[in-house]
Formats: sequence, structure tokens, C-alpha cells
Amino acid sequence: MNNRINFIFAFCVFLLISICCDNVNKSWDRTTKNNTIKDYEAFLEKYPESAQSDTARGILAELYFNVAESTNTVEAFQNYIHKFPDCSLAVEASEKIAGIVFLEVEKEQKIQKYNDFIKDYAGRKIVAEAEKQKVGLFANLLSTKKTFTAKQKIEDEILNDIFNHGIGARFVISTILPKDEKNVRLVSDSHGELTDIKRDAHSGSIALENEHGDIYMKTLYPRDKLEFIPTAFGLQPSQPFGNGAIWRFIGNVDFEGYKFIGDRKNPLTFMLIQKAGFVYLHGKGTIKKKNQIVATLP
Repeated sequence: MNNRINFIFAFCVFLLISICCDNVNKSWDRTTKNNTIKDYEAFLEKYPESAQSDTARGILAELYFNVAESTNTVEAFQNYIHKFPDCSLAVEASEKIAGIVFLEVEKEQKIQKYNDFIKDYAGRKIVAEAEKQKVGLFANLLSTKKTFTAKQKIEDEILNDIFNHGIGARFVISTILPKDEKNVRLVSDSHGELTDIKRDAHSGSIALENEHGDIYMKTLYPRDKLEFIPTAFGLQPSQPFGNGAIWRFIGNVDFEGYKFIGDRKNPLTFMLIQKAGFVYLHGKGTIKKKNQIVATLP
């Protein structure tokens, strides 16, 4: 008698589970067919622990992301991140926000706007493009100036930008480094690493010009100086190799294993920075090594 009762009880439980599973499956089929936010939310509210619940949450997150994309506003993507902070699409939503904000930065074309954006959206993929455009904006500002005095003022802005915001995405030849660390100041570069940079009076700022196979040092910007050292043959010009020295290349100049081909009106200009290397500041031209183009700047 007891065995019969147990059998009937077990059968009833099985029947109830089968009916319940059948209801869940039918509801799931209906939900996937309709494929709407409303349907998935209703399914999860009714069957939060079902076998399909994780899949439902993933699809729901995608549907909400599609809505945010169709709206394409900062607020829409911020709301999405608030609703689905742990979803993989939250990262993409964050990138979308940065992209929308960057469009406004591009319209304004102001150095400070680029700096604010780079700081506020550090880690986003589009920051690399912002760094590149900022360098290009400095180049455009320089091209509008007619005198070297006016150009030097823009150069000072570039130097201050490096001192305050780091090297960023600037082109660097890391194998060319200063040979001394005189008059340095510690600042953080864009990666948070401490870098020594000479901030003030750039003694040893020079221009190198190649004429008929010979290299001549000359003054170009008002700050540029030719340094002389005593030798057995009298005072001879020296090439400054200290931290913070600025170099300008006019024409075709071989230097430290590289060939710098700088524009005559807008020479390639670099700064030696301790622990970083030969950092591009501004100017137009090409750099080669073993007859292979390393970079075309800006």
C-alpha cells in the first residue's frame, strides 16, 4: 500500500515538473519569437531562476544597447551603463560616450579642450586619436605664424603642454637619450611614469643645417644659442647633449644613426628628454634609418 502511495506521489511530482517545464519552454519560445525588451523582462520576472534566465539577461542587455545606439546620446549610454554595469557591452558604451564627446572637441579645435578630454577619458581607445590631433593642432598654429619670434611663442606652449600633460602620443626615438641630467624637473608622462625634463632656459637649443654635405650650426629661434668649448684649436662649437636640449634639423642631416630631412621653413624640431628619448615637438619632414622611412611628420 505504501509503495503504491509513494509511486502515485512521485508520478504527481514528475507530472507537475513536466507541466512547469513545458510552460517555461512555451513562454521562452514566445519570448524569443517576439524578441522585445518587454517580453524578456516579463519572462525574467516570472522565471528568474530558469535555465534560460542567463541567456534572457544577455539578450535583454543587447536590446537595451541597440536602443541606446539608436538614440546615440551621452545620456542614453550613461543610463545603459547604470542599468548594466557588469555587462560586456558596458565597455563599448563607455567608448561610445567618449566618441560623442570627442566630436565636440574636434569642432572647437582648442588645445585645452583636447587636454581636458584626454584627462577625462583616459584609457579609451579614441584618446590616441585625440593625442595625435593635438599635435597636429600645434603644427597648424605654428604654420600660421610668419616670424620665428611668433613661432617660438607657440613652441613655448608645446613645451608647457609636455611639462604639464606628458609626452602623450608624440613620436619618440627612444635610442637617442641625453648624456647628462643637468637642470631637470620631475613630471609625470601620459603613462604615469616619472620623466626628467629641463623646463626653463634651454641652453644648447640649436639648429643644424646641411649645405653641400657639411653640417652648420646656427641660431634660428631667438632662444637658440651656439655653445663653444675650448680645444687645442681654440673655441669650437659643441653639440648640446644635455637633458632639455632642443634640436632643429634643416635640410638633410645625419645624426646618431638617423637621417633627418627637415623642411627649410618649418624644420623638424626635437627635444632630448631623460628616460624618454628624442621627442618630436613640431616641424615638417621625414626621418630615415638605413634608407628606410621611420616617420613622416607631422
